[in-house]
Amino acid sequence: MNEKMEEPNRNLQELEMQFNYLSQQVEEAKAQLNEMRMALQEMQETLFAIVELEAKPKSTLVLLGASSFVPSKIETEKVLVPIGANVLAMKTPLDARKVIEERAAKLLSAITNVEKALGQMLQMRQSLMQQAQQAQQSSM
Repeated sequence: MNEKMEEPNRNLQELEMQFNYLSQQVEEAKAQLNEMRMALQEMQETLFAIVELEAKPKSTLVLLGASSFVPSKIETEKVLVPIGANVLAMKTPLDARKVIEERAAKLLSAITNVEKALGQMLQMRQSLMQQAQQAQQSSM
């Protein structure tokens, strides 16, 4: 009879361990999604800035410090763009936009995949919670 009482407790402990592990995975996926969304937003802002630079006057004020500025001309024929492995390349604004748009599209696809995986993890976690509740009720 003692073995019969230990079995539900073991199952309950196993379910609890699985639930905790899955909860940790959910939190990590949420953090990853947050970082990916911030990176996507930065890419969108960069695209907007490149378009604005092409359309607006080519001068600005650059902050030197202590509320001191210097007038500066902006060269818009070339833009430094990251192309991978911490390497930057000079590109035309049009080519720079293409590079950034391609990266944004890949990132958006990755975000979609992580969101799907997160949804599945949340469903599995809910199922584990229900199994634990059933196991707890059956042990009483």
